[in-house]
Amino acid sequence: MKINNIFCVMDPTAETQHALARAAFVARAQGAAITAYLVVPKDEDMPDPEGWLEKQIAPFREKGLKIEPRIEHNNDWRQAIASAAERSGADLITKSTYRRSAVRRWILRNSDHLLLKSARCPILFSKTENTFDTKGPTKVLVSVNVNAEDPERRELREIVTRNARDLVEQLGAEMHVVNSFPSRMEFVHPPDLAKRFDVPRSHAHVAEGSAEEVVSEVCQRLGNPLVVMGAVIRPGVKGMVVGNTAERILNAVPGDVLAIVRAGFAKLPPQS
Repeated sequence: MKINNIFCVMDPTAETQHALARAAFVARAQGAAITAYLVVPKDEDMPDPEGWLEKQIAPFREKGLKIEPRIEHNNDWRQAIASAAERSGADLITKSTYRRSAVRRWILRNSDHLLLKSARCPILFSKTENTFDTKGPTKVLVSVNVNAEDPERRELREIVTRNARDLVEQLGAEMHVVNSFPSRMEFVHPPDLAKRFDVPRSHAHVAEGSAEEVVSEVCQRLGNPLVVMGAVIRPGVKGMVVGNTAERILNAVPGDVLAIVRAGFAKLPPQS
């Protein structure tokens, strides 16, 4: 997965910009440029957005990274992110996130959910304080659904697996695979899973339960690996449902998540 342009979503409410640290790590590894994007609601008074943003990116510029600040004033900031990333020609979006209760996710228009259903490129969600300053994750956990055989999900599974292998090779990390199944009728034997994805038997994890429960439990046993998952987001009413599998996994796991959106399937919101 070659990355030339990274679009980093800045968080003016946070003391530490974890998403920027992730973007810097990837930029150093790939020789990529970073767009540090700050969106400010028009009806909110942020004293000095330009000065705040420059202060955040200055330490990274001093280390030789190419970072372009970009500020947008938009009241619908949640929707603005994906459109701005598309205009910047992003190959990767980095964004910090945190766990929310199911009720809160249902009530609020979650920016993570809207980004998942609108982005045109992979999204790296940062959830831990690890800055990846010199060394990236040592383990990569790929969430797969081997029982889904419809063309969309089969294609997405192949794309996710290919990107995960690229990451493992670049990072020198271990690759693990996890598959959940809702009932015994869909059970996949761990040796078969290991053979299918060419990983050691001990790196193939299978359990009964929901995807978010199983992936979260495996993450805790492995010490918070980087989770790589796919996201098939349907346009229209189905795409607006908060609580799709990708969004639930993102909320449940304790560590960072790389979400791969099926190419050409997500739809950007209409431009005003």
